[in-house]
Amino acid sequence: MPLIPSIFVTIFDLYYFLSSRALCTAINNHVIILLRFLDLISKLTDFVWNIHYYRTGTALSSTSTFCLAWLFIDTTLFTSISILMAWAPIERHVIIFYPHLLAAKTKRFFFICSLHFTAVYTNDHLCCLCKRSAIFRSSDQLLC
Repeated sequence: MPLIPSIFVTIFDLYYFLSSRALCTAINNHVIILLRFLDLISKLTDFVWNIHYYRTGTALSSTSTFCLAWLFIDTTLFTSISILMAWAPIERHVIIFYPHLLAAKTKRFFFICSLHFTAVYTNDHLCCLCKRSAIFRSSDQLLC
């Protein structure tokens, strides 16, 4: 039950940031909006699946597609949120002390770097499925 109020607060936060044009377009709020969005996805998928797994001892669906999707969502969301949490204070520092670095070319560079990171990370997870299939087995019993 504690997850439900948290989902409502996250939705309220997103509505608050996205309903106001000034808050939505302010560059210092972009990381916060993205963090809240990823947090909402995590609460609606990964947390629910983990709670079900720990309560029943079985996955919500025992198909390999679901297990790989769960693994991908879990690791991608955790890594993305961690990187954004590390990036947020750096971005705030740049916004306050070096605002000239926020020119169009610099923004484009950061966007291309983030796309490259996402592509490499996705490729790593989707192309190495055979190595990860052993994660879901424990003494010849399918865990997921």
